[in-house]
Amino acid sequence: MSDNYSGKYVPLVLYPRFTTRVGEGPEFYTLPLDVSAYQAARITFWRGPILGTSPQLKFYLEQSSDRITWTTCEGISSSGFEISEDVEKVKTVTSITRRWMRAMAILSVGDACTIWAQGFLVKRET
Repeated sequence: MSDNYSGKYVPLVLYPRFTTRVGEGPEFYTLPLDVSAYQAARITFWRGPILGTSPQLKFYLEQSSDRITWTTCEGISSSGFEISEDVEKVKTVTSITRRWMRAMAILSVGDACTIWAQGFLVKRET
């Protein structure tokens, strides 16, 4: 996504700084956000050390038309993505095509990790 959009950038926080997840269950979803007024998104993800016996953490960005059936956003791998400890990773959704979007973090059961995800949405130019 180039930086020459004439639309406005709208701040977005999916997981506030600093959100800690402790082994309650593997999936940690954000609430679905109505993104119908936006054409793209750029989101920065971060994680701290993973504590536990079999540490693994993956992130996903998903979209839906009905908040029931979810698919991976364009520009994001359907198998999710991992990031290294204490490294910020920027992910770009190149085209928002459905009304709803959410993030999901999957952490190994029994483990703990601190995360955050924030960025911006780009308004449609219609």
